[in-house]
Amino acid sequence: MKITISLPRIGKIIVFWFFTYSFIGTSVFAQNCNAELVVENNRNTRSANEDGAVFSLVLTNSSSITTTYNITTLNLEKSCANKNRRTSLSNVNLNIVIQGNTQISLSAGQSYSFKIQVSVPSGTPYYRWSCIEVQAKSDECNSISANILLKVYVPNPTEE
Repeated sequence: MKITISLPRIGKIIVFWFFTYSFIGTSVFAQNCNAELVVENNRNTRSANEDGAVFSLVLTNSSSITTTYNITTLNLEKSCANKNRRTSLSNVNLNIVIQGNTQISLSAGQSYSFKIQVSVPSGTPYYRWSCIEVQAKSDECNSISANILLKVYVPNPTEE
């Protein structure tokens, strides 16, 4: 017994795309928004004196497509204390300026260098840490593609 199913032309097109998408997999059609964000010379911890501190960063598009990234910063409350400078005191919020474009489109494999300038507002308590997360969010995937933590210690400038 032979069963024949007759579909109109549009039905055949829908069935074709359904099976193509199902068998090939969603990875072919999904966005790949991978990126790498690094601090030059792996110097993500610094002290900020009266002149502040500057971090040099590089964002690299490690995806296979051109992607637009938005670069933002976020002050975190978690401790950044390390074995040399431990403290149970709460973090402080510092002034943060992104030197360069905060929105950048990068081709696959392309890199973009920029700087983060951190300064200490007057009246900030000494012997405290500030933890700053730098994020690169992609427009295409609407998610964080890369992030890195910057750690800034505020010493007493008269004791340096």
